[in-house]
Amino acid sequence: MKSIRVVLAIHSAGMFVLMVLIIVFVFINWAKVRHQVTQLVLIDSELKKHYQIHNETKLILVLALELVVFNILSGVYMAAIKPNNRVVFFVIITLPRIVVSHMFVIFTTIVVVLYQNFKIVNSMVTSDPSRIRHVLLLHKSLTRIGTTINSLFSLQLLVFITINFVVLLGDLYVTLYIILTNNQAKYCTTLIGLIKNCVIVIFELYYLSHVCQNVSTEANRTKFILVSTRIDISDEKKRNLVIGNILRLMHRRFEITALRLFTIDNKLLFGIFGSVASYLFIVLQLEVVPT
Repeated sequence: MKSIRVVLAIHSAGMFVLMVLIIVFVFINWAKVRHQVTQLVLIDSELKKHYQIHNETKLILVLALELVVFNILSGVYMAAIKPNNRVVFFVIITLPRIVVSHMFVIFTTIVVVLYQNFKIVNSMVTSDPSRIRHVLLLHKSLTRIGTTINSLFSLQLLVFITINFVVLLGDLYVTLYIILTNNQAKYCTTLIGLIKNCVIVIFELYYLSHVCQNVSTEANRTKFILVSTRIDISDEKKRNLVIGNILRLMHRRFEITALRLFTIDNKLLFGIFGSVASYLFIVLQLEVVPT
């Protein structure tokens, strides 16, 4: 079927372009990423000495499961069941997906660590108002690290989201078309691969939006916590300190964007799924419903 070939070609080309972009990024910006991660680790270590931090084992297990099971193992399986050109299939289809997933794991792990540190900083404001100046310095450092990391990964995020949107739309279209036209037996292998791709894309888009929404919400929650902090009204110095920092935080809103074109949050996720559903509804009507 021509539609299957077109979708697979778009999927392969998109992932290959993103893989090349990531490889170029590693050579150009990896030193900057390492520097920011080192600073984040130092702050994280300082906070761990005094405050309890959530265990990150579940996060690592989920990401490892997504990376290993859905990408490497499923990719090897899909290549193995091919009657010919198995190596070419693995290099063109599976390898780019593995590289892209590595980028996804690295970025989301950094974002989750940022989220946990922002959460601890906010709890410090609540539990110890006397350390407001120190807490706000930590918040400023975390915001700077998050903004820098976002700027370094911004282009990759834009391409990643765009390609995943196109891939999800195309794969769902072909999957539903095969099912609605009762061609499951004829395209069984292709159908398995398409469903696997859809599961991976949906998971990655959901998890990316979820962690970005969480870290943005937690980072921007600090000013509301400061507003509700009780201080001695006779202590003019502390009062001015709190008011000044609240005003600064109001103008220093933290959010993760894709080249500042759009914010990566739950609104984006619903927008993507809504657009995919709308396009599928229209296209399938034109294709399946007889004229």
